[in-house]
Amino acid sequence: MSTNMKRFQRELPRWFLRLHVSSQNLVIYLALALLPVLTITIVVVTVFYHSMRDQIKRSISNSMMLLSLNMDGLATRIEDTSTTIVNSERVQGYLLSAFENVHVSRPELFSAEQGIAIFFDSTLMRSIALYDLDGNLLQFPMALSNEWLWVVSHQNDGFHHRPIWINDTEGKLIHVLRPVESTRNYNRIGFLDITLYPEVFKRQFVDMDVGKPLDKGGEIALFDECGNIIAGFLQNSSQILPLLGNESGMEVVGSTYVFYQKIPTMNWIVVCAIPWRTALLPVFRLMGFVL
Repeated sequence: MSTNMKRFQRELPRWFLRLHVSSQNLVIYLALALLPVLTITIVVVTVFYHSMRDQIKRSISNSMMLLSLNMDGLATRIEDTSTTIVNSERVQGYLLSAFENVHVSRPELFSAEQGIAIFFDSTLMRSIALYDLDGNLLQFPMALSNEWLWVVSHQNDGFHHRPIWINDTEGKLIHVLRPVESTRNYNRIGFLDITLYPEVFKRQFVDMDVGKPLDKGGEIALFDECGNIIAGFLQNSSQILPLLGNESGMEVVGSTYVFYQKIPTMNWIVVCAIPWRTALLPVFRLMGFVL
């Protein structure tokens, strides 16, 4: 407690006792009259603050949920495309010929190339590649190189019907890998690799509606299941990620609100960190205006 405050507490009773009786009564009446007003004001401000704080938290949480749903929808769209590709007649014919050691003519090869080219979406994909079981590669666009056969071969054991999502931290690419099975007898006849740029998911951040917080110190990032960053930026991620739950929610880490959502299709997580003073800035401004 400061020296001035201690002096004030000592002098206040003396000052009050030196007053005339009528003045003392007036001071008491004013204090009693102002006390309910002050109490009501404190209660109203406290309730208003907590209500607005909870509303802002819900708004950011809803935006994060919408963001994760958009990303999950994008992932589902890519997986559905991969299912259509591996079941297409041209792709099946090409891989079955390779599986049965039948020579593939140039027209058949061109037909297979067109079979994957028609599914290529340049706004989402870097390339689409087919591997037969011998490691031979058929890819569109043809000018791009692909050295992911070792990943495909290592994923052979326990590599089932659903695609797996791999964050290539060295190449800064995302691979969607899945086996190709024959529609005749369900034998495995090859592998499909759809390669994406991380910017595909980073673009989703632009549409995230959290108002001003992200423009004034907030951060957002997408992480794979190993905690490697895919897109965006999050300072102190190594300290924040271990504190998050298994599903989705919000945590308070120091002076920061951390909102996070799991993306079920890929088992990835999107995290948004906003300093609490930044998140609640609209509340402070409104309270200052009212008071």
